Amino acid sequence: DHWRRRALEDAYQAAAAQLPAREVPSPEVRALILETLYAIDLTLRTLPAKTREIFLSSQFDGMAYADIARAQRVSLATVKRHMQKALTACLIAYQAGPA
Repeated sequence: DHWRRRALEDAYQAAAAQLPAREVPSPEVRALILETLYAIDLTLRTLPAKTREIFLSSQFDGMAYADIARAQRVSLATVKRHMQKALTACLIAYQAGPA
């Protein structure tokens, strides 16, 4: 967990370094952002591999559901089921708050 948290912090720092100085979050906001990133990471790690892969393709690669279905060789309905499962897990994690 320590190394995963460190990798998330490093990725966040790299992204924040690209921001103009006036947009760099305060230390308090930075802490909230990092806690949110940790919760998202934990939630994604608990998902089945196929669900996680489909979710990441949609949310981080910007792929449309139909494109994901073709790439994964599954039906559009299957992609929608996996997305519903992933989004529900994220919502539950969000409602639970920071760990």
